[in-house]
Order: sequence, then structure tokens, then C-alpha cells
Amino acid sequence: MTNIATILSRARHRRPSKEAIREWESGRTISYAKLDDQCTALALFLQRAGLQPGDRVAIYLPNIIEFIVAQFGILRAGLVATYTNDRLAIDEAVRQLTLAEAKVVITTSERAEALRAFSGMIDVRMIVASGDVAPDGMMLLSTIVSADLSGSFSLEASTDSDALLRFTSGTSGEPKGALVTHRAWITRAVHLLAELVRIEEESMVLCPGPITHAAGLLILPGFLRTGTLVLMRKFYASEIGKIAEALPIRYGMFVPTMIKMILNEPSAVDKLRKSSMQQISYGGSPIPSSVLADALDRLSPITFVQSYGSHEAGTMSYLDEFDHKSLKLLESAGKPVLNVDIRIDPIEGQRFGELLVRTPWSSNASVVVKGKREERDSWVRTGDLGEMRDGYLFLMERLNDVIVTGSFNVYPGEVERCISHYPGISDCVVVGAPDDKWGEKVIAYLVKKPGAEINENELNNYCRQSLAGYKLPKELIWIDEIPLNANRKPDRNRLVAVRWEGRSRRIN
Repeated sequence: MTNIATILSRARHRRPSKEAIREWESGRTISYAKLDDQCTALALFLQRAGLQPGDRVAIYLPNIIEFIVAQFGILRAGLVATYTNDRLAIDEAVRQLTLAEAKVVITTSERAEALRAFSGMIDVRMIVASGDVAPDGMMLLSTIVSADLSGSFSLEASTDSDALLRFTSGTSGEPKGALVTHRAWITRAVHLLAELVRIEEESMVLCPGPITHAAGLLILPGFLRTGTLVLMRKFYASEIGKIAEALPIRYGMFVPTMIKMILNEPSAVDKLRKSSMQQISYGGSPIPSSVLADALDRLSPITFVQSYGSHEAGTMSYLDEFDHKSLKLLESAGKPVLNVDIRIDPIEGQRFGELLVRTPWSSNASVVVKGKREERDSWVRTGDLGEMRDGYLFLMERLNDVIVTGSFNVYPGEVERCISHYPGISDCVVVGAPDDKWGEKVIAYLVKKPGAEINENELNNYCRQSLAGYKLPKELIWIDEIPLNANRKPDRNRLVAVRWEGRSRRIN
């Protein structure tokens, strides 16, 4: 049976001593042989601990070697690897872990202890991937992966078993998990390798963003070419130039915000142009055509490939390096990936409609309550509005109010609920506005209760306790009342219309 972890085994047999992963900040490395052994040891431990096929094991880690060890070890054991974004606040992570019904969480020592403070986490087993001493009742991952590998090992996962659970949010901001099978994830990787990221044998591949998100899409294509994944724990534009100068990086996956930040670092631009970098893949959020044109000019001869996708549907469309030579296509989301069908459901009175897609790697089930809900419709509604022009997809607006900042989704309702609990707040509406650095920024329009005195710094600190940093409002605007539309609902468009004036679309 084909299991995602088989890709690691194949790479190990071809190049056992080849460096599989390198951490940029620490300089730590691991070979394919050692990585494969550690993943098998973790898989044995999880099976012997009584976990059953389909049980979910969460990974709540930054971009470090242990993340990959955890991912492939979980999959090899026939379990479901559940991603929890490292940037989430603890209580946000708890909501996802509870919904996933995670049996085990692999995380840092600090976070493991913080999770234990929640009543729902008391019975969840914690494996600590950092430090030399595990807190009481927990185990060190380093101890587990150094164990004796002798003994029986049964691989329970079939090709069509659930493999990965990745969380996004619904329009309400509540967690929503998308489940994909081993077959779906491998099929997606092969298509990416064939059409988008043409990675050469044994190349170095840079993952500067969270591997729970877009950067993680390079893991399987990289391993299929026995390449070396270079992980950045945290992205800094100034470090990109240093990496390009020090290592023979050939490929990298960036989000538009990162590209903008690199363009503002002349030293990074200069070093990238002189480096071994051949191709930059980007996606996760729209990119202004002016920024893209600037990048194409200043970072030449590096070529660019854009991908458009979602957690639920996977990769849908792409612009290859040849498409980037056409100025009229720079605002396009590209042409459909092979074996992907795109449909536009028209909206009365508009030239565009809602985008629906059908892909071979879309999620087979969603997790919105405990358990899972099978996806019966092969067509996935993206919530995006757009149109097809000469075989290329052009996105126009979003059907819901999601704000995409630095490639991360922020749902206004979640931020509004947090702010509304703060003493002295009468009303609150959260909207997105264009931002040169992040693509969009979060803005909160607030109404005070009569006589209330509110310290903005204290309000920001209050929100920071419950929300990830990228969800925090970049501006707090105090108004007398929230405008309402004809349906007596907050008129978000009216609040933020002036910020979007002069733009051809409500996506930045």
C-alpha cells in the first residue's frame, strides 16, 4: 500500500547519507537515513502506545527538524497528522485540538505545560520536542526516536485512508478542519512537481514560511527529488540574502508579503540575483501586479511561478514562468492545473460569479464538530468571485469578508467577538484595508459605551492574549455608531470604501 511516508523510504534507499533537512538558524542537519529511522521509531512508539488507525496526532511546532520527524512518523503509523499553526495563541490551538479529538500532541515544553492548564487537555498525551528534560507525565521526542527499532511493525494506512487534517476557519472564524487522504496528497505533489515546481535532483529547497501552510507543499516534491529542505524558523528579509549567499538554494516558496519585504532590502535583492536561485514559487494571497512586475525586473534571471489554492480544494490554477512574460496576465490567478475543473456560477447583474472547482486532491471530509463530515459534492465552493478570460482565471472579490494579511486568513467575526468582551466597548466591526506590506491589514471600528475611558494599549494587550499577532487590528478607529445596510446589518463596505478607492478590485 502507498503511504505518504513511503516517499521518505524511497529517498532513503536512493541517497541514505544525503542531507534531507537543514535548519538555517541552528545549522542542524539530518540525513535521509537518520530521518527515516527516527520516523519509524516514532511510528513504533505510537502503535505500541495503543493508538488505532485513523486516530489524530497533532503537531504544534515551528519550522524545525522535529516537525518533519513527527509528520512522517505519524503517517507511517497509519495515524492522521493534525497541523496546528505555530503562530496561534494557546487558547486558539486548544479549540483546534479539541475539535480534532487529538490523542497526542507533539509540541515544545513551554506549550505542553500551557496546554495542560486547560481542562480538556488533561488526558491528552504530550510529547515534548525541545529541551533535555520532559515535564512530569510527558515524554521527550528525542528519547522516543533513539529507541531500539527491533520488533514488529505493522503499517495500517491504505492509500485512501485519512492522512492529514489541516485547519482553516469558517466564515464565523470558528475552526474548520479539512481531511485529505494519502492518495490525494501524493497526487497533488506529483502534479506540483510536473507543472509548478520543476525541482531538479538533489537541489536545495527553501521553506521560509510555516510548513503548516504553503511552504509545506514543497516537502514531498523535494523528497521525491532527494533534495534538501532548508527551514527558516522565522522569516526575515535580511536573512534571505545571507541564505542565498551561503547555500546553493535553487527553489523557494514565498508568500507575496515576503516578496514585498525582500524588494525593500537592496542587499537581499543583490545577493538573490547573484545566487543559485532558479525559481520562486508564490501564493497564499493575491499579489499586486506592480509588485510582481518589480520583482520580475529586479530579481531577474530568477523565474516566478504562481499558484492559487485553498485548504479544502488544494491547488487549483497556476501561472508558469512563460505566463509571467505577459503583462496582461500578471493579475491573473492562472490556468487550471491538469485534471482540475473550474466552474463559474454567475451572479445576476455581474460579469463575474462564484468560483467552484473540482480537483483530484480536494478534502474528502471536513471537521466542524467532533468526528467528521464526509464531502458528498465533488465541486468545492471557494467563496471567491472571478471570471475566466481566454482560459485564465481572474479573481475579482471575495464572497465573504475574510481578510488575507501576510497570506494568513483573518475572519472579522472572531476578532469582533474578542474585542466585544473588553469592558467599555459598545460595538465593533472589523474590516480589511489594502496595505503595502501585508497585502491587507485588519482595522477595527469601535463604539464606546457612554462615559467609558479606554486605553488602546491595554485593549491591544487584552486581544493579544486570545488572538495570534497577525489577527490583531493594525488600526483602532473610534466612531459614534456603526452604519447599517438595508438589511440592518453592519455596512462593512461603507466603512472601508474610501480605502479601496481607485482600485479595480477588492483584493490587494
